[in-house]
Amino acid sequence: MAVVGVLAAVALPSLMEHLARRAVEGVALQLLGDLQYARSESAQRNEAVAVTTAAGCHVIHAANASATCTRGGADVSPASALLKSVIQDSMPAADVQPQGGADRHGLRACGNHGLLRRHGTGQRVGLVAGQQCERHPPRAGSSQLGWPGLGLRQRRRAVAWNTELPPVNRTVVIPFAHRRRARAARAAQGLSVVELMVGLAVGMFIAAAALVSAVQLTESNRRVLLEARLNQDMRATMDMVTRHLRRAGYWGNAQAGARGADGSITSYASTGYAEVTPAGTAASAVSLRIAQDADDLAESDETFEFRLEPDAQGKGRLQVRLAGATSYQDLTDPAITDVRNFSVEPRNAAPVALSCPGRCGSGSLPACPTLQVRRYDLSLTARASFDPVIQRTLQATVRLRNDALSGACP
Repeated sequence: MAVVGVLAAVALPSLMEHLARRAVEGVALQLLGDLQYARSESAQRNEAVAVTTAAGCHVIHAANASATCTRGGADVSPASALLKSVIQDSMPAADVQPQGGADRHGLRACGNHGLLRRHGTGQRVGLVAGQQCERHPPRAGSSQLGWPGLGLRQRRRAVAWNTELPPVNRTVVIPFAHRRRARAARAAQGLSVVELMVGLAVGMFIAAAALVSAVQLTESNRRVLLEARLNQDMRATMDMVTRHLRRAGYWGNAQAGARGADGSITSYASTGYAEVTPAGTAASAVSLRIAQDADDLAESDETFEFRLEPDAQGKGRLQVRLAGATSYQDLTDPAITDVRNFSVEPRNAAPVALSCPGRCGSGSLPACPTLQVRRYDLSLTARASFDPVIQRTLQATVRLRNDALSGACP
């Protein structure tokens, strides 16, 4: 029991601190994920996104809107500017501190008497040798002059060992000689050296096992957190690349590619929107065009680019240059993710000839138009910046929604 008591006294503060730390780490991880989400939304919308925080909550909204939040909810004006609101659960706090007074085990002496009571209760614990006990009314069937069934030596021994005694109607005074005898009896009932050594050995074995388990649990928890952050950062990056690549080649004035009543026609290839690089072999960068207006010419403010670029410390990071931007911005966080490989490989199908109402492709007639289905294989490999052992690879195949049309019917 002594070993269990010591272990409980040592482990309880550490357990409370560990639980509090876990709660704080969970809130920090939630906030980190929401900040990455806000950055992704800002890049996707091509506009500023703000994060408003308060005690116990935070709100992600458009930067041109006003927002407040409490634990009761979020208020964003206008309401359409709200992207996400998070209300944190309140964390219980533990206040562990020693009890006051001369007793450090939760007991307090009542006045100048020898009766002890537990804090917050009226439970009687026992008598203290050499002090007086307050008077109590006698129990039914008991003697007013002593304790029935107990001799003088038994009474003194009971008082010396702080045991529960029947209430008496007299004041009990223990002489000094009896107190000295009580101390001698208490010392004679202690633990031997062998028992103490065995108890210490068992306690040290249990403490060592608990320490090893705690270390393994902490290491496992750290690896799980690193893997979660790495996977979240990689998936957010891959989703953004695939969304833009899927929309590559969009032409806002696509109806001009069909022959009009006056016989005029605009070639899809001549607009520049059909161009996607790489076109032949795999590369670590991709460039594409998405129309932002309804004209027939792809411009620099309609070009999107993704590339793999190392930072000053040699850690790989995936960057994007949005339409109209003059510089690149990071999609991955080098403090969390070290990108080792980014590959974009075209898997285009062979062009298929289309039929025309009239004859084409024979003699002096122009060739028939062709349609090509375009696909790209994406591969992203990264590892955790704080633990190179943790490494993940994501792969995806993207089919462009806008097929490459070449030529026109005569």
